[in-house]
Amino acid sequence: MKISLPSINFVPASSSESANYHFLMMTESLSIPDGNRATVHEMAAAQKKIQAFVTEVEDKLFAVDDDMLHDFVVAQLRELAAEYNRELKIFSARFANH
Repeated sequence: MKISLPSINFVPASSSESANYHFLMMTESLSIPDGNRATVHEMAAAQKKIQAFVTEVEDKLFAVDDDMLHDFVVAQLRELAAEYNRELKIFSARFANH
């Protein structure tokens, strides 16, 4: 399952050496495995990729100087986590009685 949250590249607010960012460009979609069909390896790989993505975004998020953008990015990260957790719950239920 593809999720609409893509990798995020923050663009500097000005051409100077400023650390602040004011908007983002979106590229490269993330995929979350279907919990009904995924293997352990697919779920683990997705978890690693999502964790790396969240860490990358969090490292840059402190420099976002636009409250609306900051809130948008945080909401997208929460949705990503919620979607992964929904699929993980389905995946885990497959093995609950084994």
